[in-house]
Amino acid sequence: MYNHIDEIISEAESAGSHFFSESAMAWFDSIVEPAVYGGRYFITSEQDQYRAEHPRQWTIRVYNGGTDIKDASGFCEFDSHEEAISAVKKILISEWRK
Repeated sequence: MYNHIDEIISEAESAGSHFFSESAMAWFDSIVEPAVYGGRYFITSEQDQYRAEHPRQWTIRVYNGGTDIKDASGFCEFDSHEEAISAVKKILISEWRK
């Protein structure tokens, strides 16, 4: 279980992941939000660098340790940070009910 995104970044990079590398983040114009939800979910936002008019959108990610980082939502599924937070909270509620 992780409390802050820095813990996830450090562990993933130590395992050899390039997900958080400067070049990968620049390619997708990604921003990683600092909060971690449920000890393993986090939110990123991306903006299509080839179309300036394309708005920034948000994606929920899940970290399963090592280099295992997956989309927990559709890529750029959410139009606002608030929508992504609401959706990750619904994921957590669903998990807790199992």
